[in-house]
Amino acid sequence: MTLKTVLLVGLQILERIEYMHCCNLLHGDIKPSNFLVGKGKLKHKIFLTDFEFSHFYNKNGKHITEEVK
Repeated sequence: MTLKTVLLVGLQILERIEYMHCCNLLHGDIKPSNFLVGKGKLKHKIFLTDFEFSHFYNKNGKHITEEVK
């Protein structure tokens, strides 16, 4: 991969995570295998998958505190 390709992929990954945070969500399982590359017309897009451990961190404008178990 060229440096340009690596940087463009990195930017898309950060954009996906930033979008989730703007929706008050934490992914909870960020790892390379949870990012997929599209095919066909979407071959230049990166997708984030596996939301099993995702959760909201903001409710009614207030930060939700972490529960200690």
